[in-house]
Amino acid sequence: MNNLFIKISEESFAEVPHEFRQFFEVLKAEPDDDELFAGDEHYRKLISTYRKASKELRDYKFDKRHK
Repeated sequence: MNNLFIKISEESFAEVPHEFRQFFEVLKAEPDDDELFAGDEHYRKLISTYRKASKELRDYKFDKRHK
């Protein structure tokens, strides 16, 4: 059996009739960080630093694998 992962909001999933919802297994629910941290300057700086470092790491690993 293959698994299919579908991204759907909690509100939208709640609108799916129960007879269909019973076929799904909720594996992970993530909060909406953009909504949760809206206007939080400290979070904005941290996430910006994280994204830059993440990109640098991806690029570094790619370069190491393909040289």
